[in-house]
Amino acid sequence: MNRRLVIVYITGLLIGISYGLHGPLLPIFAKDVIGASYAELGIIGFANFIPYMFFPLFVGIFLNKFNNGHLLSIGVIINSASVYLLSIAQSVPEIMGFRVMTGVAHAFFWPPCEAIISNVSKGKTRVRNIATFTGFFTTGFMIGPLIGSILLDSFDMTYRVIFEIAAYVLIASLVSSLVLSKNRPTVKHETFSLSSLKEIAKFPQVILMLIYCTASFGVILSIYPAFLSDRSMTVIDIEILFFIFGISRILTLAVAGKLAKRTSTTLIIATFAIAIGLGLSFYVDSIVEFAVSLVLLGFGFSIFFPLTLEIILSKTRPEISGTMIGEVDKNKAILSSGALEGDGIVLTRGIAIEGTAILAHEAEKQILARGIAKETISKAKKLLISPGISVKEDVKIALSGFEVNSMHDPTEGGLATGLHEIAEAAQVGIEVDWEAIPFLQECKDICSQLELNPLGLLASGALIMTLPKNQANSLMEGLSLRNIPAQVIGKVLAREKGVMLRTAGKVEPFPQFPRDELARYLEQVDPA
Repeated sequence: MNRRLVIVYITGLLIGISYGLHGPLLPIFAKDVIGASYAELGIIGFANFIPYMFFPLFVGIFLNKFNNGHLLSIGVIINSASVYLLSIAQSVPEIMGFRVMTGVAHAFFWPPCEAIISNVSKGKTRVRNIATFTGFFTTGFMIGPLIGSILLDSFDMTYRVIFEIAAYVLIASLVSSLVLSKNRPTVKHETFSLSSLKEIAKFPQVILMLIYCTASFGVILSIYPAFLSDRSMTVIDIEILFFIFGISRILTLAVAGKLAKRTSTTLIIATFAIAIGLGLSFYVDSIVEFAVSLVLLGFGFSIFFPLTLEIILSKTRPEISGTMIGEVDKNKAILSSGALEGDGIVLTRGIAIEGTAILAHEAEKQILARGIAKETISKAKKLLISPGISVKEDVKIALSGFEVNSMHDPTEGGLATGLHEIAEAAQVGIEVDWEAIPFLQECKDICSQLELNPLGLLASGALIMTLPKNQANSLMEGLSLRNIPAQVIGKVLAREKGVMLRTAGKVEPFPQFPRDELARYLEQVDPA
């Protein structure tokens, strides 16, 4: 596993532990020690959530300008300070101010972490790696209350001391965030746009459901622990209950994909689970009964947010939905399976942008030792910035008046894997002309010296499209007008022809790569 992924997972785990350690105790502390009313607890929770709702918009802009590890470190520093200051808080306004700081800090947590994961992931592994990261954070949030119960029961610690410990856990995560900031490439990310908001605004029912769920979740975090205390639950009981809440969330997330297949039905069930869990809380008085309530709440919250996003994605334009979450409406999307016999094959931007850039960063010493010029390496490193790996503009142009039958981004496994996947999905044959493939010069130079095949190198940043032959040249011209290089590299044939590569007049089977050339090389130089 990539070391940066391990480090970011550990960072998420530590931050989750800190949140789980101090979060359930804060409402009790504010009510019993500071004297806050339930209304004031709600305001404290509101003060925490408001900056987290809006600051990610600005942090998303910063991702393109600053080192992601540095942004994460800033968030950790603010977070550590805010949690530590809770240990010396003497009034409700002070707690409100410190929770505003926490909300800002949390906004500096998710976007940089997801950007770091995206930068080091390859192709389709991005979604899986982000899901794993979320699991680590949620696991930490589950473990935190368990640690808190042990500290309270076995060591007779006060709330203020536990807040200090939670701050120290966050400081520990600062070490890993600083490691993540060292000499790593920054990939250009999509930023906030009004068009995305306009698309979401088309679904008032979904927005209302999200408000309902968010408000309910806010109640659980900011008021529910104090409510449990008033219902004769001890502080240790409350910590155990939130541990159970975390277990429910973890287990639900593990099966969320299967449950999401029946979106509407599952969403209704999740909504009722949240309502029943909250309602039941008013009529029970034992730890077992409260545990049942929190299991229902954990299930509902873990299902609700992904499903509401799924509903939005199923109704939005592909380019917008891709910006928001990385998925495409299956009813509107142009898929790999749409390629038709007789289509021309157009490839944009060149091979292989992302793989070449990563090699330049990760294997610079080896490349220099092979005699590659520093200028070439420098140019290769900048490929992640220009042209970058976004093909959003390519898609927009292709959909502006052309009869595109299929699209596919050649990611992990490179151009070769992308073409084979199109052929398999559409049940067609393909023939590609080697001379027509637009290899980047930096890619050719580096691959030649490292004895890698550029056809199997991570190729994010390019886009494969098939469309009627008579439109292929027009599409290339349209792309060229927007300074997007493109080339007709081959044609779609009958299935029995297979996937073939024409080289110097000789036609042979197109090579296949059981694993990406980048991964193969990096494991050779760093087997650990």
